[in-house]
Amino acid sequence: MDDMTFLEKFYNFAQQQPDAPAIQQLTPDGALQTVASYQQLLDQASRLALGLVTRFGHASTPRKVGLAIENTPNWVITDLALQLLGWIEVPVPLAFSPAQAASLLKDVELILTDAASHNKMQEWADKESTIVSPLFRIEHNLYSEDYDADSLWRDAIGRVNNNPEAIVKIIHTSGTTSAPKGVRIRSTALEHQVRVLLKDIRPESLRCYLALVPLSLLIEQLFAVEVILASGGKIVFLPAGVKPFGGGDTRADDYLPHIKAANPSMMTVPPAIVESINNRADTLLASGIARDALSNEIFGGPSLPFLTCGGAPISKSTLDALAEKGINAYEGYGLSEATAVVSWNKPDRFRFGSAGMPAPQVEMKIADDGELLVKTPTLFDGYEGSDSSALSLTDDGWLKTGDIAEFDADGFLYIRGRKRNLIISSAGRNVAPEWVEATYRQNAGVHNIAVFGDSLEHLVAFIIPSADVVDDSQLISDLTELAEDQLPEYARVFEFHLLDAQQGSEYFTITGRPQRQQLWQSLGHVFTGN
Repeated sequence: MDDMTFLEKFYNFAQQQPDAPAIQQLTPDGALQTVASYQQLLDQASRLALGLVTRFGHASTPRKVGLAIENTPNWVITDLALQLLGWIEVPVPLAFSPAQAASLLKDVELILTDAASHNKMQEWADKESTIVSPLFRIEHNLYSEDYDADSLWRDAIGRVNNNPEAIVKIIHTSGTTSAPKGVRIRSTALEHQVRVLLKDIRPESLRCYLALVPLSLLIEQLFAVEVILASGGKIVFLPAGVKPFGGGDTRADDYLPHIKAANPSMMTVPPAIVESINNRADTLLASGIARDALSNEIFGGPSLPFLTCGGAPISKSTLDALAEKGINAYEGYGLSEATAVVSWNKPDRFRFGSAGMPAPQVEMKIADDGELLVKTPTLFDGYEGSDSSALSLTDDGWLKTGDIAEFDADGFLYIRGRKRNLIISSAGRNVAPEWVEATYRQNAGVHNIAVFGDSLEHLVAFIIPSADVVDDSQLISDLTELAEDQLPEYARVFEFHLLDAQQGSEYFTITGRPQRQQLWQSLGHVFTGN
């Protein structure tokens, strides 16, 4: 069983329990509606795969296909169909700008959309002349009515086993410019991650996964689709029309009712959602709700979900505060270049403030300059497009992560910041901005923040306020007080500039990571006057 591929695990479960729910979706009133059983999902993916072959034919090399679909059941159906064909999938975030999408999709042969995403993709193509690949809505005559599912799946499983080094996905990752790099993911790396995670995650956590963040993110593909469907669990999607959480014009508090309605056993949550859960717990306790009733009030049932988080640092004080209320959130660390996860905390082995311990078969060490080096069987196959932020390998095969890190005496990993982000003030102080940002992000009024200070007398910051902030001056006053309590003077921000939600989507990634070089080049003059 451990040696089975993802497709084989999914296929076998569909044969054994064809009526088990594979995909559910929340309705606007909070009810759960089954969209597809395992057998229905298998049939739909098979029909689409054979329909694509009928329309576009086989090729001597795998076709490269853009997947421009929002978080919906159609995303999963299309992903499975492309895996069945062995075509290379290029998921594009619908929160991208047209120029970013054009950069990621420049070499694809065709772009698959659905009814919900087609118009937006067409608008992008109209604005960007470099998006020349044809668009095809999967509902428009791409499903085959004549198919042999068993033969199709047997062939696909055999191909995966016989060609482990095949490139299966090209995943976006941010760089120093607005054009994303594409990370080439190998089949064997993805399969390895699925096997490791299935061993590491408790079976009861795999019952129901709520997809909160965009499926264009590799970590969400890995957990929501690969791990959950390989284990016989179900994926739950947000109500139709509700965007996945990704910053910009999305507000963390708005997702709390959906979390309660879904009653999930597992979620991947960005820092803003963790902070919103903590604030909600505080409000409930202040209203007289008992501590042991928090799970029912927040998560819709007596059992707490397995909350994994990453993408941007979370303040240890927030994690500690949640834990005091009986709710644990477990940080991890990973890179697309290592096929997502390389270390994480889990219920039987965790330390708040750390990124956990290395995953099985992952080796780590710290270089002389403090940079974390990683050796793993899940390394990527290189980039499609590149810039100065591209990662490289040492001569003996260690991935240079670009992150400054250290280990404690027990082997827990601590990420201190990006090597290239390290601030050196005009006073000669070295400050990792990620640490400072995580501190300020404890304030619920801070949706996102980017701190700068290279060659400046003091630190400065751009802030995206939360949607419910009504008094900017009060927010700045509260942040100043927070810093005086928790940060040394050299690490405090003395000037703030507030940005709007539109600027947030332009200068921060989907997971909330600042596009520092682009942001400073465009808006740094508000602090320097130049």
